[in-house]
Amino acid sequence: MKHTLFAAMGAVALMSLPACSNQTADEPISLETMMEQLDRTDANAVASAFSRVYTERALDEIASFMPPRFERDFKDLMTNRENSGIYKLLYNEPDQGWPLLSEWNGAAPTPRYDERGRYYPLGAVGNEMFVLTLAADTDGKWYIEDVHSPEISQFESMSLAD
Repeated sequence: MKHTLFAAMGAVALMSLPACSNQTADEPISLETMMEQLDRTDANAVASAFSRVYTERALDEIASFMPPRFERDFKDLMTNRENSGIYKLLYNEPDQGWPLLSEWNGAAPTPRYDERGRYYPLGAVGNEMFVLTLAADTDGKWYIEDVHSPEISQFESMSLAD
């Protein structure tokens, strides 16, 4: 799998999946309420919620989607905000697949999975499929790992997630 330069963050554009278990896809919900009710053990809910915080550039919430092992990157984002390396990567590196997050049509994709995590398709560029990668940490919660770009055939050979 070809990896992007940054393995700590990723994102999805707005999906039609509810980010909270008691929310319907058509009901608007405040960002604060969404974050309070988010079930971090539900990969689909995490991907959906992250898509919203990414689109809204809600930096405090973006940082909360980072795995605990990326504490240094979390502190950089919280301290330096728009001047942090993570922010620049997320919003200023078009060749890393991040712009696809904002262009997504809102359809909830069926993710693929392997032993490393779940992969949500963002879009194809050439023979690569850009995917949002989520991984479960030892605490059982899902975190955003990155946007990766495996070859389309490799992505399509992965198992479909429920």
